[in-house]
Amino acid sequence: MRQALFSALVLAGCRTAVVAEAPAEPAPVSEPTQEPEQASTPAAPAHAPGLVVRDDGENDIKLYAMYLVDASGELGTRALWPHSSDCPDVEPPPHTIPAGGEVWLPPPEVAFDGTSCTPTPLPPGDYVVRAHTGYGENFYAAAEITLPLKQAIELELEVHEDPPACDETRARRAATLALDVAGAHLPPHFMDGCDLARARCGSLPLEDTMPPQACTITLHETLLRVERPAQTDSVQSLDVWVDSAVVYARQFDLRATSASRVAVDGKPIVIAGETGRARHEHGGPAAKLGLATFEVHNPLDREVAVRARAVEFLTDHACELPAKVRAKPKVLNVSPASVAPGRSRLDVSFEAQSAYQGHCDRFAARVTFSVEGHRVPVTVEYEVSRFEPLRRHRERDPTL
Repeated sequence: MRQALFSALVLAGCRTAVVAEAPAEPAPVSEPTQEPEQASTPAAPAHAPGLVVRDDGENDIKLYAMYLVDASGELGTRALWPHSSDCPDVEPPPHTIPAGGEVWLPPPEVAFDGTSCTPTPLPPGDYVVRAHTGYGENFYAAAEITLPLKQAIELELEVHEDPPACDETRARRAATLALDVAGAHLPPHFMDGCDLARARCGSLPLEDTMPPQACTITLHETLLRVERPAQTDSVQSLDVWVDSAVVYARQFDLRATSASRVAVDGKPIVIAGETGRARHEHGGPAAKLGLATFEVHNPLDREVAVRARAVEFLTDHACELPAKVRAKPKVLNVSPASVAPGRSRLDVSFEAQSAYQGHCDRFAARVTFSVEGHRVPVTVEYEVSRFEPLRRHRERDPTL
């Protein structure tokens, strides 16, 4: 698999044979001709503390980055050297691994936090370090280390088919890194009642469940999910993807899709929105949005009448949660008119609204229900994507 990975991602350099000039006199037969020695990466100092990254492949590997994070994640992700485009004046250590060889990196004492080209000291303690190659998320080397280093730590580059086993430390670190990335985008009070110390391990695929009774934080392999209990039009969940070694958070997904609860006969009825999806052609007509779907949990032993009183169509054009009311379309139908005991689906149709994805446009519908005389708002966001028509690809490549 290693060879297949590199044959697809790396072009092997062509090695030019070295031809020595003819000597003035023939060399004695007993003295074989010697080829000039090729320059190589300096070997690691004997027994010196540091990071030794090895690769047994057939191509030179230039490390894209070396990241590390403290075991708890509270200090956040750091880089041993910044990207050259961010800090061109910072000279990184040699970080190219020769084919079938190794590279030695000085023991980590300072690191870059991504906001400045001036490194900051790394306090003593336990860390996780990751050698990032840029040749795929699963091809890396990682190790747990303790600073200051007292010995050489070896890291072997390899393809990881599955993420390492989860534990509480890894789950809590993932939760901390997730909030560091997504925190500024969360609605007020989103994390109220959520305890990072209680982050737990889960698995994929995710189960299709109603909102929990209390906040849960779960690491599902490389997906960290925060799930919120239903309140009043409260955002249901936050998803953040982390790397396999849980050294950095890669991206997050926060949707306006919400859930609400209302007490009827002393028991909570929960209405949870389901994120919708639509797509349209680039340069063609916009997508039409006119249906909102909900999951309802009715704990009573009787049917409960549900009416949709109003719909507000919400938008945002700067990547944030849609909140601006663009229209108040008319409700066309609610099906069914009442929800049976247990869990059931509820569809609300309304006058169709146009949704064109230009770059970072977001759309949602907030439906206000009437449940046994109680007004209950619940929001459904739509993932609207734009695709390139095949004819345009054929214009560029007639073989398609």
